[in-house]
Amino acid sequence: MVYDRLWQRAAPTPTAHPAYTAPMPEIPDLEVIRDFLNERLPGRRVEYAEAPVASIIRSYAAEDFAGDVAGRAFGEVSRYGKDLYFPL
Repeated sequence: MVYDRLWQRAAPTPTAHPAYTAPMPEIPDLEVIRDFLNERLPGRRVEYAEAPVASIIRSYAAEDFAGDVAGRAFGEVSRYGKDLYFPL
C-alpha cells in the first residue's frame, strides 16, 4: 500500500484487488427496517400530517400536503439504494 504523507493513512493502490471491485451487498439494516414496517404499515391510514419545513416537500406546497395526505392508506414500503419509499 502507498501511504499518503499528509494524512498518514493508506491510499488505494493503482490496481485494486478483485475483492474490492465486487458490487456492494444489500444494506441489511434497511432490509430489516423495511420488513418491520411492511408487517405494520400497509393498510394503516394517515390521521395527521405536518410539513414544518416546506423544502422537504418537492411537489406540494406545505399547506396542501397535509390535507392531501390525511386519510390516505400506506402501501408496501420499498427500497431503492439507501432510500425507503412509503407509497400512499
